[in-house]
Amino acid sequence: DLSLDARSGRPLMALTIPVGDAGAIVIDIDPTRFLYPYLQAWSGHSPSAETVLMRRDGNDQALYLSELRHHPGAPLRFRRSVAGLNLPPDPVFDAGPLFRGTDYRGEPVLAIIRHIPDSPWFLTTKMDAAEIDAPERRLGWEMALITTLIALINMAGAALVWRGQRARIHQEREAWFYAIANDTPAYLWMAAPQEENSFINAPLARFLGTEQNRLAASWGDYLHPDDAGPARATFAEGLQTQKEYQQEFRMRRYDGEYRWVVAKAVPRLSPKGTFLGFAGSLMDITDRKSTRLNSSH
Repeated sequence: DLSLDARSGRPLMALTIPVGDAGAIVIDIDPTRFLYPYLQAWSGHSPSAETVLMRRDGNDQALYLSELRHHPGAPLRFRRSVAGLNLPPDPVFDAGPLFRGTDYRGEPVLAIIRHIPDSPWFLTTKMDAAEIDAPERRLGWEMALITTLIALINMAGAALVWRGQRARIHQEREAWFYAIANDTPAYLWMAAPQEENSFINAPLARFLGTEQNRLAASWGDYLHPDDAGPARATFAEGLQTQKEYQQEFRMRRYDGEYRWVVAKAVPRLSPKGTFLGFAGSLMDITDRKSTRLNSSH
C-alpha cells in the first residue's frame, strides 16, 4: 500500500512479504519513479484526460494516492466525498464499469473505475464529457493496459525478493514486458540513445506493415516527407534535454495511407538516474482530426 514517509513527507509504496515464522520483508518503493509514470502515460494530447489512483477512506470518502493535474500535492492528502455519486458496490468495479459523473473539480466526466487485484486501490480513468469524441472502447483498452502494468510492478517487486540472480530477474521482467506490450492494442515503442527506435510492439508493427520488432534509424522512412524533418528534430532535442515530449505527425500505414498520429515519449532512467532512452506510445487521431475539421466548417 501507499503511505506518507514521516521524514520526507513524500509518498512511499510498501511491499510486504511474509517469511514463514521469521516475520516479513518490507520493500519501500518510490512511486514517483516506478508507479506514477505509468498513470501519467495515458492522456495523449488530451487537455482533460487523467488517470488517478485512490482508495476508500471510510464509507463516503475517497483518498487520492497519486498526483492530480489540477490539484498539486494531492497524494495521501486530498480527499473528496463520494456520497451522492451513485457508485456501484465494490465487486462491480472488478469489471471496470463505465459511468458519467463529476470529478474532483466538479466537472462532468465519463469515467471508468477498476479495482487493482490484491490491493485496496481503485484506478480511475476519466475525460471531460465536453471533450469526448472518440470511441469509448479505446478508453477501456487503455484502462486495461494501465491496470496490467501496475500489476506487473507488483509482480516484479515480489520477484526481486525471491530471485537471487539479477540477470535472471532482468530476463523475466523483459519477458513479462514484451508479452504485455504485444498483447495490448495500444501502439508502444522504446528508444535507446544509440539505437533510436529499439523496440516496437506487435500492434505497431502490424500498423506499419513490418515483421520487425525494432526499426532503429529506419523509422523515419515511415514518416510523411513534410513531417520527417520536424519529427526527427523533436526526437533529437528530446535525447539532448532528456525530457518528455509529444508531437503530431503523419505516418504511413501498411496500406500506404498516411495517418495522423500523436506520439508521446517519457524518459527511462536507471535506478541511479542514468538516462536510458525513451518509452512512448502512438495514437491514431486521423478520425478525430477529421471530425474537428468538419465541425469547424
